[in-house]
Amino acid sequence: MGNQGQTAFDFYQGPLPPSVPAVRKRRDSGIKKAADHASKATESDWPRDALEFLKRYLDRTGEPFLAEQFVLWALAQGISAPPDGRAWGSPIARARKLGLILRVGTGMAKTSNLSPKPLWQRAERKES
Repeated sequence: MGNQGQTAFDFYQGPLPPSVPAVRKRRDSGIKKAADHASKATESDWPRDALEFLKRYLDRTGEPFLAEQFVLWALAQGISAPPDGRAWGSPIARARKLGLILRVGTGMAKTSNLSPKPLWQRAERKES
């Protein structure tokens, strides 16, 4: 009765969470650092190589997939494992920016204790 119109944040006394743009910037910076580290550790252009593996993966499946499914396939196909698993965000983010994949929902990731993770699918190719 006395708390009508108030939200949980009206009672919260701690620091406010960072803004969405700030979080995106931090995410993108972390992906870049992990990808750069992978290139140095594997003595290759690891992000480029991983994107090529992702393109091959997309050519073989039209089904929605979790990043972990692509990662397991790519490792089985012989890509060098990056020293930091966060580097896998690089080919996924690049493919999204290039319009190769679309987020189509969420799925339960076994590698993250069944946490919900983005479910991706190959974007329809435009005929030229």
